[in-house]
Amino acid sequence: MIAYSKFIITFLNYFLILFISCISSAAFSQKVNRDLVEEKNAQQSYEVLKTLFYENIKDSLKAISYANTYLKKAKDKQDTLHIAHGYFYFGRMYLHNPQIMLQYSDSIIAITENKDYFKYPARGYLYKGYSLDLLDKDELAITSYLEGLRFAELKNDMPNVIAIRHNIALLKNILGKSTQALEVFKENLQYIRKQDTLKEYKPHYIASLYKISDVYNRLGKIDSAATYLRRGLEKTGYEETNFYYPDLLLGYGINLYLRQNYSMALDTLKKSHLLLSKRQKSANISIAKMYLGKSFIGLQQKKEGLDNLKTVISKTDSLNYVPEIRDAFTILIDHYNHVDNNTEQLKLMERLISYDRIYNKKHNKLNNTIVKNYDEAGLIRQRNELVQKLDNDKKKSRITIIALTILTISIVLVLLYFLRKRNRQHKQELGEKTRTITELRSQKEKKSKDLDISDELAKNILKKLETFENNLEFTKNNLTLGKVAKMLKTNSTYLSFIINKFKNKNFATYLKDLRINYCIERINNDSRFRQYSIKSIAKEIGFNNIQSFATAFNERTGVNPAAYVKNIEKH
Repeated sequence: MIAYSKFIITFLNYFLILFISCISSAAFSQKVNRDLVEEKNAQQSYEVLKTLFYENIKDSLKAISYANTYLKKAKDKQDTLHIAHGYFYFGRMYLHNPQIMLQYSDSIIAITENKDYFKYPARGYLYKGYSLDLLDKDELAITSYLEGLRFAELKNDMPNVIAIRHNIALLKNILGKSTQALEVFKENLQYIRKQDTLKEYKPHYIASLYKISDVYNRLGKIDSAATYLRRGLEKTGYEETNFYYPDLLLGYGINLYLRQNYSMALDTLKKSHLLLSKRQKSANISIAKMYLGKSFIGLQQKKEGLDNLKTVISKTDSLNYVPEIRDAFTILIDHYNHVDNNTEQLKLMERLISYDRIYNKKHNKLNNTIVKNYDEAGLIRQRNELVQKLDNDKKKSRITIIALTILTISIVLVLLYFLRKRNRQHKQELGEKTRTITELRSQKEKKSKDLDISDELAKNILKKLETFENNLEFTKNNLTLGKVAKMLKTNSTYLSFIINKFKNKNFATYLKDLRINYCIERINNDSRFRQYSIKSIAKEIGFNNIQSFATAFNERTGVNPAAYVKNIEKH
């Protein structure tokens, strides 16, 4: 029995040794194969390795393998330019990991800072700025972008100029300077369209289309936004792996929500949120979730909607808060107010006020940096270029100075001519307006005589109108001339006549002005009122339609209600 046991043990040991030998042999064989593959790749030219890298960009293991071979080959040959390319390819693979990408960008800058390469070190500064932006270090990001822009403009490196200006415009958009950002995005797009091929500029082209559509969505110009969104989605080929596809899909979902097509918005936003969630960090994940909630509410599925909004808020803190998700707070604040849950309402109000203050303080600092280091620097650069040009021209010939003087005088004379012409036109228009006003007054006087309302009756209606205003009766919904006349115990004809004569406006304008004036007063003086959603504010002051409220508010103040509230909160 003992001999049999020893035999079994000996057999098992032999089998184990044989098994380990097979594994080692297989591992050795795989290593040999891998070495052979790497040796074969190393024999390829830089251009072939670059092509293989981009052809396999969606397969990270293969792409990194080619990038590694490229970098190793460059280091073996001590070829600084191709080492920089190698670092760039590695940075490209870690777009969603800013810490690693930052290391590669610093390596690019370190080895190319004092070299006369076309795309470097601008590429390094672009990657560095992007990494710092993802890490919420906005001031350091703008400093890096500006340094990169300096190098790119110096070498007329337009792809990097476009990319860096695009990213600076993104920061301007964050600061609420949407119009300025839109100009930059459109200028970039216009330049790209003029190129013989879009291949080199395709990422910049899609990025510009996306951001233009995003700005138009924010401005409420949904038709313009939809046009650019469709173009962007077509350029991505509707491929889920395209970097901008999930963001464009989000923009399209928001556009559908703004059109009140809640069912289609829901389907689009669900897909977008799923794709965006694969990223390690993106404000668009929360934005997509918030619009999912708003779409559910639009479909009268309030519970699902509020659950989505609560998820957004649960994942929001002072570090990742952005104004685009503000509605998640205001809608829930309204909800808790409606169900008399004052505790939760107060908690959310305090959080929102705190987040707004921190965000505004941070971006006021960023705004000063951009104005000082970008806007001002741009003006100084243009001035210096003009001075340099004039100095060179002066050295070449004094005739140029004379020509410039003549040109300046000519421009001034032309301007004076057009100014005088414009003044004449203005006087003519003023005269026509005066005649029109005189005619209107004559018509009013004629109507007054025709209607023949006694002074006592007029005073009585005016007194009732004063009570109507003091008691805030104008904030009721669905008011018409007939309803108000009934409230004041008079008839519509008399009421319309009194408002036109004594208020110098028709009934609709009179009602609208009362509501907007009251709204502005409440926003300025009532901090709780400022926490309401725009829809709730509109309803509170008597508007049934949020769009008509926003239009009326904009006509009076020059900005939309959300921007006005935000500005008041800043101060």
